[in-house]
Amino acid sequence: MTITRYTQLGAATMARPSASPVTINSTLSKIASVGGLLAYLDPGQVAESIAPLSLKELVSRNHRFNAATTGESPTATTLGGLAAYDYDGANDALDLINIDSGGNVNILPLGASYSVILAAQPDALSGARSLFGGVAGSGTWARLDVNSNGALAGYHGGGAGIPQTVPGRITAGATHLCALSFDAAANTLAVYANGLIGSTVQSGPAALTNRTLQLGNHAASGFQQFDGKIGDVIVFDWAMQAAENALRRQIVHEALAAKWGVTLLG
Repeated sequence: MTITRYTQLGAATMARPSASPVTINSTLSKIASVGGLLAYLDPGQVAESIAPLSLKELVSRNHRFNAATTGESPTATTLGGLAAYDYDGANDALDLINIDSGGNVNILPLGASYSVILAAQPDALSGARSLFGGVAGSGTWARLDVNSNGALAGYHGGGAGIPQTVPGRITAGATHLCALSFDAAANTLAVYANGLIGSTVQSGPAALTNRTLQLGNHAASGFQQFDGKIGDVIVFDWAMQAAENALRRQIVHEALAAKWGVTLLG
């Protein structure tokens, strides 16, 4: 895959959507306050810092949190007046990566809990379309699909089932908060649509051999390009379905719902 955009932290700033500036301090502050933030991709902001930023730095600078992207270029656009990327359902994808001091790819924690949440608006529902997934050669991987019947479905390497919502939960032309969460302690995988959990299934350990997340597609076992817009993408090192994280899950969903104008269901 040809690299068309790349941010080496501390170097040149990558191209990004030119939406009107919006105040995101409140959203950043609330999300960062829950802790365990591994990556925060805001299409309207630049990447910075080879080490995780403190809450004060994150909020005052309005920057992405230790995240960069590579891959084919979706079109810069806006979603509800906020910066987003438009994936065409055919050729567009971005690889979301963390960059440490050695330039290593390390988005998802190896053998540990994680949650990935994003704001997305499908242009159409046609077949299974991946909001994110593993890249080619990534071995075991995490994946979140929107199915043609409007159900949100999650996958995870080593799993013995597919957690999903009821049909019709995701609709074309509307913005939704979609999340995939793995609880390493309980070995469960869960999906959330607008704050409401779908089914939860038992899953194997997170034996991820390459932890890049490809946004708008998955290429670990084929291609299922997403047709629509994706805004914020956030990765945490904790599981949303774990009882002790109920307040964290609520804070994150409420902050993103306020930013993206989404009505929460749970």
